[in-house]
Amino acid sequence: MEIIYCCYGGSHTSITAAALHLGLLSRDRRPSVREILSLPHFDCLPAADLGRVFRYGRDAANNNIYIASLGPDRKATSSALRLFFVAAGLNEEHLLIVDALQCVTAPIRVGGFLSRRLGLICLGRPLCAYGIVMNFACFQSLWESVVAARKVGIDAPS
Repeated sequence: MEIIYCCYGGSHTSITAAALHLGLLSRDRRPSVREILSLPHFDCLPAADLGRVFRYGRDAANNNIYIASLGPDRKATSSALRLFFVAAGLNEEHLLIVDALQCVTAPIRVGGFLSRRLGLICLGRPLCAYGIVMNFACFQSLWESVVAARKVGIDAPS
């Protein structure tokens, strides 16, 4: 199965959700800000890569885990992403697109804007990581819904 975690810029919530899925973050406790900041590719995707899909790893069940940035028109981009995988020969039943934006809070949004848009990394990156830590229960619920959806072969909640 191909599991794609998506968010606006592909730098924060999708990275966190994919890292949790792959076991890079503990599923049993809230991580520290330092743990979030040390995730591979956290807050590092350049604006020029908006809209691209990156393989983040492979989980214990041998599913490929991807990160995708959807930009401002996530519905159209998500549809295009699905069409691309189907055109590449993947059975749509083996594709799970997960919208990680549902876990965004004000600190994550403001931190991401400060860091990625304004280049104020020293302010934005830790604020974003703090927001993720404070809302980590949402990421845990998202991961649990992906595991449940994968078991029954349905789409993950958006």
